[in-house]
Amino acid sequence: GKCGALMAESTRRLSQACRLYPNQDLLKEESKDNSNNNNNNNNNSEKDSEERLKQREDAIRAERQDSVGEDVTSVLRVLGSVLDEVADA
Repeated sequence: GKCGALMAESTRRLSQACRLYPNQDLLKEESKDNSNNNNNNNNNSEKDSEERLKQREDAIRAERQDSVGEDVTSVLRVLGSVLDEVADA
């Protein structure tokens, strides 16, 4: 039911956090703020915006991996996989 779907969504978000992915909602909001400040040529703006979003995500993830270290990153990656399996069950 509804409660199960909410639990699955929460578990997926926890899995993403364990894999050190940034919050997608915050990244999209940040991207919108940047695009509002840079209303230049719109020909490739959507593609450029997606590229910048991906680059920002990669930079945040790398910074987080550096912060917690290789061992903790590895453990969190395994925990994220387990949480994905729980969410899919």
